[in-house]
Amino acid sequence: MKILVTGGAGFIGSHLVEHHLAKGDEVIAVDNCWSGSEDNIKPFLSNPQFTFYKTSFLEWPEKEAVLASVDRIYNMAAFVGMQNVLDHPLETLQVNCQICEQIFEA
Repeated sequence: MKILVTGGAGFIGSHLVEHHLAKGDEVIAVDNCWSGSEDNIKPFLSNPQFTFYKTSFLEWPEKEAVLASVDRIYNMAAFVGMQNVLDHPLETLQVNCQICEQIFEA
């Protein structure tokens, strides 16, 4: 199975990556590492079944081709953090909704 994990370098996303790689799945992760960390996925970078794109999902040029090729999508990408949500409520909703919208459109 071919899996896409948006927010793949985050806490939950990286555990989904680990789970699917252990099952033998091919996993693609995309994360801008704003709140996630490359340290979370470092153990997987040498795995030939794993591909990582360090970019914003909204600006990811390969997005349409990858979305068309995967069997399952886990959307863990989001503008997060209580203070960020309180300080930037409109931006939070816009980014989080745009990611979902683009996944649904694809």
